[in-house]
Amino acid sequence: MVLNLRTPAPLGVQGLPPSHVWTRTVEACNSAGIKVPPPTILYDFGVIHDGALTEYQSAQSQLQKAQVTLERFDQACEGGAVPAIVSNAIKVPHLQLLKGTPDVATTDPDIVLAKTSTHEAIATARKDAIDLCRSTYVAQVIHCKSLVDPVQCADALSAALTDYGRSMINGAPIPGDVHVWDACILRLRNDYAAELTDISYDFVAKLHNEAREKASKANAVSTARAAAETSSAAKPIEDILKDNMQTYLKQHKARRRRRKKVEQREEGQRQSEANGAAGQRLRIDAKPPPPSHDVLSWVSPAGTGFHHHRPDTYPVPFHAAPLEVQTQFVLCKMTPLYYNTRLINRAFHNLSDVKLSPEQTKLLALNPKFV
Repeated sequence: MVLNLRTPAPLGVQGLPPSHVWTRTVEACNSAGIKVPPPTILYDFGVIHDGALTEYQSAQSQLQKAQVTLERFDQACEGGAVPAIVSNAIKVPHLQLLKGTPDVATTDPDIVLAKTSTHEAIATARKDAIDLCRSTYVAQVIHCKSLVDPVQCADALSAALTDYGRSMINGAPIPGDVHVWDACILRLRNDYAAELTDISYDFVAKLHNEAREKASKANAVSTARAAAETSSAAKPIEDILKDNMQTYLKQHKARRRRRKKVEQREEGQRQSEANGAAGQRLRIDAKPPPPSHDVLSWVSPAGTGFHHHRPDTYPVPFHAAPLEVQTQFVLCKMTPLYYNTRLINRAFHNLSDVKLSPEQTKLLALNPKFV
């Protein structure tokens, strides 16, 4: 196992890592008179220890996943069955013949022979693929087991602590004895191995409890399902049909109520839109009298409809009037024509240059006379 050396803690950091085993080991070294590193280096030792412990716990989870994968693969292969991972990868291609083409796969002797040999080759290839998958899964389990070996993990921690401690000693202005902390590191290594052994036992116990809980839940569900099936089987066929019919009627009534609510909501929306359009039409037709202005008193010559006039033929005060007055002028002249004139030109009255309210624009767009 290769440990990742964490960044050393800055000088002046005191205290020990939160591991009780680690703290207890250091206290035992002090009590036994074993030389212990100074607080900063001891804290860095604890950081390396915590990183190794985290990697060990992660390796345990990986081992459990690898074992479950191998077990599920073996279960899928029981009775000579082919797992889906193999059957989906190695199979005879499905050939879709054209309409009216005879099935030559059953009539042509050469194709029948080729098809038979292909199936035999695929069966052999699937068998080899199953062996390959099993060998790979087994190798994966073996590798994961090597990562959770307490002895190997303890040796890796000891090597990491030794390398870091000696690098600190050699980096000092006056190098000292590089073996000064070997006894402490050995004590830490032995207690770490015992700690990993306890962690592995605890992990196995948790997996066992989880499996037992899942099994009990599955048994409870199967028992309840069997009891329900037994109670249903004991009923007369008339009662079963009656219950099913009542369930269907309840669902049908619920669907009808939902559909009726949707229809009512849509009808209400249509009514509100119609009332809104009528209200807009009334507001435009019954608008208050326009403000006094010279251009508003202009009337088209007798015998000439307002719709015959182009914007450039409007009275001179129109072009000098404010935009609000121009808009009011167009609406005043347009309202009498609203119901009895079909306007063909969309640019009639130069509406693109006159600001209309959103309600007025929508009203003109919806009215078939203004196409």
